[in-house]
This record gives sequence, structure tokens and C-alpha cells, in this order.
Amino acid sequence: MMNPGIFAPYVGFTENEVKALCQRYHMDFLETERWYDGYQFRRAAHVYSPKSVVDAMLPEEFDSYWSQTETYEALKIYIDMNFDNLKDTIVLMLGGLRCKINPRTFQNDMTTFQSKDDVLTLLVHLGYLAYDIESKEVFIPNQEVAYFSARTYYIFIREMPTGRGFADIVFLPRKNHLQKPAIIAELKWDKTAECAIAQIKRQQYVKSIQDFAGKILLVGINYDKKRKNINVS
Repeated sequence: MMNPGIFAPYVGFTENEVKALCQRYHMDFLETERWYDGYQFRRAAHVYSPKSVVDAMLPEEFDSYWSQTETYEALKIYIDMNFDNLKDTIVLMLGGLRCKINPRTFQNDMTTFQSKDDVLTLLVHLGYLAYDIESKEVFIPNQEVAYFSARTYYIFIREMPTGRGFADIVFLPRKNHLQKPAIIAELKWDKTAECAIAQIKRQQYVKSIQDFAGKILLVGINYDKKRKNINVS
């Protein structure tokens, strides 16, 4: 939902409800919060995905349960449409940034898309993005959803220590997919993508993952705030 009004506390589990469940099932609340919190409304600051919380509590194991639903397969189709550099926007949100949208253009169906805003609004309705009604921005709400674009092949690490700083985003291939390259992504504001690549090399981020991967792909992403352009190298 974009704005459930007085029904906000019933969209999902509230913080108090999740704390009670964590106590009952002997699960760490802070870890549960990191995985499944992030949806927020005017009348409910913390709303948790009920399906994911239940799926985590019963086996007592944290995982990306929401991305195992049928909507995940449809999600790939929407992103591949790549309206107005949609893929680049998704990458920036993986790095913790937000994207302003106009949800009024959405036609309230699963087939009519005319812009990036339409697709991002649908992702809010599907639960993959959260929406801040005050700033009219969408963002990736929690650790669980941040895994959706690479959950099959990669382990996702944000701000990975490298010995000479922190790499913004690192994707390490899972054991069954070691033929795929590891990915180191550096994000910049009002600079250049080439500058981001240069920092990866200068700070020797590659050394920190050489024991975990074969080929390594370096990705530099820059966002020009004045022009509102994204440059990738």
C-alpha cells in the first residue's frame, strides 16, 4: 500500500508484535529488524512483512523468504523493461539511495506500463519497495529485499571492510556458482564513474576478495544531482 491511513498497523506485523514473537521463538530481535523491518507509514513507523517473519520464526532461520514467492519471477520481467534507466536506479537503491516517483501515473494493473514510475509503483504494491509519503520517494526497505536481484547466484555485502577502506557493495558468488565473477561496486555523487573505478584500484579493494572468487568485475556508478543523470563504468 502507498497510504493505508488508519489501517497502517494492520498492513503487517507491528514492532511490538515482532518483539513478542522473537521472545517466544528465541530469535534475535535486532537481526529480525534488519531482515524484515523497513515499511513505514504515518500511523505506523515500523511494519514487518508477516509472511517473512512467520517463515523465519518457525524454522528459526533468517532468509529471503519474500523473494521466493511467485511475484519474484514477474519482477525480473518488469526490471528488464528498463524504462528511463530503471536498472541503474535499482543499482543505486541497492546502495542505500532513494528515488522520487510520481505514483499517480500507475494504472493499477500488471500489464500497463508507460514509465519508470509505473514500474516502481508496482514494486511498492508487490512489497519489494517501501514508499515515503512525505518525500514521495521509494527505497529498498530491508536486508531481505536487497537480495532480490542476485539471490540465486550471489552473497550480498554492503560496506565490506577491505583493509584500506570500505567497498560500497560487494557480490560474492555462491559455492555452486563460482564460475560467475565477483562484483565490486563503488558509488559516487557529482564525480565520475571512472573516479569510482580509480578508487577501487587505489584502495586495492580487490585484495580483500581474491580468496573468494576467480574473475572480479569492477563497477563504478556516479549520480549527477544537477542533471539527474547516472553514469556507469
